[in-house]
Amino acid sequence: MADYNDKGPTCFRCRQQGHLMRDCTINLEHSKMYFIDENPTVFKKIMSQYLPQQTSSSIQRAGMVGSANETHVKIEDHDFKALLDTGSSISTISRSTYDKFLSSHPLEPITDFLTIKCADGATLPYQGFITATISTGNDALTEEPLEAIFLIVPDIDYHSHVPVLLGTNILDILWSRAKQTRGTRFLQTANLSTPWYMALRSISIREKELVRNNQTLAIVKSSEAKDITIPPNTEVIVKGYMTKQIPTHPMCAILQPTLKSKLP
Repeated sequence: MADYNDKGPTCFRCRQQGHLMRDCTINLEHSKMYFIDENPTVFKKIMSQYLPQQTSSSIQRAGMVGSANETHVKIEDHDFKALLDTGSSISTISRSTYDKFLSSHPLEPITDFLTIKCADGATLPYQGFITATISTGNDALTEEPLEAIFLIVPDIDYHSHVPVLLGTNILDILWSRAKQTRGTRFLQTANLSTPWYMALRSISIREKELVRNNQTLAIVKSSEAKDITIPPNTEVIVKGYMTKQIPTHPMCAILQPTLKSKLP
């Protein structure tokens, strides 16, 4: 007698076996990824609704690389495409852009009091800084141009179409301006474009969390069994644990090797 494997009823909502529609708890928006391995044809058909202009090779990469949070800004009356990066505390301009459009602003050296390291521990090779005025084109953010500091950095491939990066040294000021001029609900009333809305919403969430927790995102307590002394000009790894979990949304990440990593 042949073996019979009954996987249970099929749900008419999500098309998966093992439960009825009335008991279905599957999030349909995310369950579409269920078809990737089991039925590639169905997956491509679903993805074609969202990526009608994409090739088959790009459909296979769907979900790996998202869109960058980019917009247009004016720096000294020159229009540039800029990346709005709430994870960066500095703002940068590529060297070629500085040489072509902003060389009238003197390049000031700051190597004596500022050292910036990237995520892999490598030092960011900035070449100095300039002070320039920036305008966003939205009165809620820059009714008057904002004078800001930009680091000048060597060119990379990305700079060929996005030469400017705006970090929190500028974004925090724009967020404060919008809050003062439009009130605490400015995200709903200021008619912001999607990139600006996403960036300033991220800052708003961070600020609310700081206020809720007495200006701390979380407290890390040492889990070491002995006292630790950190001598001058040294690095010491201290094991610890957090008293609460930071409410961040789960996301995917790509791991890649680096030759100059200084992380443990």
